[in-house]
Amino acid sequence: MCACSIDIGTMFLVSARQEGSDEIKFITQRNCFCTIENEEGAEDMLSGAGAKFTKEGNKLNILGEDAIRFSNMFSSFSKESVSNLKRPMKDGLINTSEETLALSIIEKLISGIVGKPQKDKEVCVYSVPANAVDSQKTNGFHQARAKQI
Repeated sequence: MCACSIDIGTMFLVSARQEGSDEIKFITQRNCFCTIENEEGAEDMLSGAGAKFTKEGNKLNILGEDAIRFSNMFSSFSKESVSNLKRPMKDGLINTSEETLALSIIEKLISGIVGKPQKDKEVCVYSVPANAVDSQKTNGFHQARAKQI
């Protein structure tokens, strides 16, 4: 049987996939992004660097580890030492301050580390953070979205 799994955490996404009878391949990706203006040459620069990114209108969202690298680079050129690094999840749930964008980013990050099914009807299991003990918020929406992805 061919199977894969994904752990969707606030800080990291981790996938595992069975590669043969005894081997399991793990892939880890940071659950973050940064947004830059899609100025002339920006897409070419990111593509040339092998960065993972999405295009949303006149903005480019750099994903995962690449977001950390570019955010650090951009903040070192700025007079302000403020990073524009963002997280699509907050406190174990979808970040509601940017919900639509956050959902899109998480979907791209998951697709990037899980990929397409290797066999017809491949099973993929997932885990999401549990409900917080000190909050009334629940992870029901988050679980449903993970299942859909």
